Amino acid sequence: MITKPKYLNLKLKEVLANLLKSNDKITVSYILKELNLAPSLSIRRTFSQDAMLKAHIFGILKGLKSQRALIKELTKNPGDALNLGFDRGETASILPTQQALSHFIKTLTIDQKRLVDFVVKTINELADKYNIVLDRTVFKKRESLSPLTDIKERTNKEKELIHFVKGELSKRIKFDINYNSIFEKEDYLNLLIHIALSQDFAENGAKVLSTIIEKRTPLADSLFYHLKKNSFRDLQKMFEDTFDILVKIAKRSKLISDRPFDVAIDATSWFFYGDTNHPMIVGTKPERGTSWCFKFITIDVVNHGQRFTLFALPVLPQDDQTDLVEKLLLFAKERVHIGTAYLDRGFYGTPVINLLNKMDIKYIMPTKENSKAITSTNTLKAPFIRRNMPLGTCRFNLIVIERETKRDEARKRHGFATNMDVTQNDTLMMKRVGEMYRRRWQIETGYRSKKYVFRGKTTSLNYTIRYFYFMLSVILYNYWILIDLLLLAYFDLNTTKTQITAKMFSIKLITLANPGG
Repeated sequence: MITKPKYLNLKLKEVLANLLKSNDKITVSYILKELNLAPSLSIRRTFSQDAMLKAHIFGILKGLKSQRALIKELTKNPGDALNLGFDRGETASILPTQQALSHFIKTLTIDQKRLVDFVVKTINELADKYNIVLDRTVFKKRESLSPLTDIKERTNKEKELIHFVKGELSKRIKFDINYNSIFEKEDYLNLLIHIALSQDFAENGAKVLSTIIEKRTPLADSLFYHLKKNSFRDLQKMFEDTFDILVKIAKRSKLISDRPFDVAIDATSWFFYGDTNHPMIVGTKPERGTSWCFKFITIDVVNHGQRFTLFALPVLPQDDQTDLVEKLLLFAKERVHIGTAYLDRGFYGTPVINLLNKMDIKYIMPTKENSKAITSTNTLKAPFIRRNMPLGTCRFNLIVIERETKRDEARKRHGFATNMDVTQNDTLMMKRVGEMYRRRWQIETGYRSKKYVFRGKTTSLNYTIRYFYFMLSVILYNYWILIDLLLLAYFDLNTTKTQITAKMFSIKLITLANPGG
């Protein structure tokens, strides 16, 4: 029997907190190795209670559904078995049988069961607090690969991944709901997902969802009430943590590696037709009957196969464009190795170019059509490169190419600013730069349009609601892409075909019971 459980629990929590704070790539078995759960040994048992308790906790945290799966996992990973306290024999770790482990779990005392629950709950809570992604089996590849994919196995894997995503969303997307509320957080989350996918208004979306699931759903007024309770700063922190954990999940599942990733930075407008005195709207070029919008700026990975939005920020009237670009790049640079950054001509100017040079990030961006950089070189035959082109207090290498326009046979000159080390003899670079930019930007534009698949409609003038809707659309898009890529990796498929549609992803998110969190 465990003595002084309160004291022991406090000490365990302190040890666990120190472990998780110190390493964001820590494994479950290493965490358990550092704990002393059962100091006393039983001479009547082949294996120590400490090792058996840790094995049981290991299975729960890893998401292993049976004792058989647990023994199989430890057999395949002897390092984990050693961390849990099982000795190594001449050829392999000496592990308990499935029956022995099952019998041990059945004979746990009340104190031991409480200890197991405490350790599991504490590790999960601290992992969430410090944005740690544990090495769960959900990220692993399929063991036996074959040309044929079993339908039942695919269904089970989709369910496992969506169950994981639903749990992550439930933990990250927060609602301040009273204990006596008629509806739970899951009800509001399901409504938001439905509104996002159907691109509907909250009022109609609530009615439709209630009909689909044959259950009462929160009304639009109730949803907006809870969204408005969040402060703008709280929402920023919540979404920053969510983007951070998404990147960490992609890394833990080996979808993002240390190799360079090209990124694209772009501004997205959500057109506004109300009172122009609204404090959060910004001006934009006249389009769709308005010159005002809510604006957001995003940074996306644009490599084929990895197509995540790394981060997104709102653009407020008082914000400086260069400061926003710096925040995006710093967030991305701390998490991935940036190869080349692609920016559109709206960012062309001394401040942004100086920033990119200062941060030592390679970039390609088109110059403005009537810029001095282009007009001053009209006498030169394209394509050509002019090094150290001045622009205010900065310098860049200018690459000028010509392309035929669609309307006539006249060739139009296009300039691209870059800090890549190019010379006039780099004819290949001159030919490729336009295609590189256009191809990368087409990729990013395609991904950006897919984000709108997950954005609900609203006429609300409340910026908190608009901000929440936009950021949720990007997060849902990222999770959809995450599941699609994990399915490709699990079944070792070499295809660009989507494995799960956005509609099916959303339906399963709504219909799957809340896993808690």
